Amino acid sequence: MQLALGELGFKQTEADHAVFLKTWRNGERVILAVHVDDCLATGSNQALVNKAKERVNGKYKMTDLGPCKWLLGIKIERDLENHTTSLSQHAYIESILARFNFDDVKPLLMLIDPNIPLTKAQSPLILAEIAKMRNVPYREAVGSLMYASMGMRPDVTFATSTVAQFLENLGVAHWEAVKRIFRYLKGTKEMRLVYGDEERDLQGWVDADGTSQDHRRVQTSKMSAMARFRGM
Repeated sequence: MQLALGELGFKQTEADHAVFLKTWRNGERVILAVHVDDCLATGSNQALVNKAKERVNGKYKMTDLGPCKWLLGIKIERDLENHTTSLSQHAYIESILARFNFDDVKPLLMLIDPNIPLTKAQSPLILAEIAKMRNVPYREAVGSLMYASMGMRPDVTFATSTVAQFLENLGVAHWEAVKRIFRYLKGTKEMRLVYGDEERDLQGWVDADGTSQDHRRVQTSKMSAMARFRGM
């Protein structure tokens, strides 16, 4: 497909090789995002988007499903009047809660317990305890959380990256921390990432202390000026 789209004037982006961009001299552009046999098209001009779809359809037989409402487990809602687009992973969150039997857990609004820092010292040393923790679906649960954190839930990224440090030798405290993230997601599953609306400056936070992690490195996080969270 890369070759075919190149022949149509699309260039593969360096940031994501599954995203292709075509720009005209007047600044108009069309963007194609490709995932296996799915393709999402958007652009600054609807006529150009339609023309691009026709030309791509000449290379590959396509079915136009109209405005995108769901993509890779992400719900997409457009508010044309307010010029906003909101993205939600509530269905995905419900699916992973069910997968790990967390449907009935009590929701929490605090993502991390500040009184229980996670360290390697909490990992088991006795072989029997290590073998017991291997039966816990820790790696699978953290992997599921990673997809949410890389998608519409950047608020759980720090907590997820923290529990991911103990994949090789997890302890009870680490598993409890993972369950706490799921409880937080259950209580906030209806939150959406909203693009558009009013302009905001880029916000960032830094933990210069460095004592909250075993590696003693400074932790930073940021929120895009283009998006913000909103409850449904």
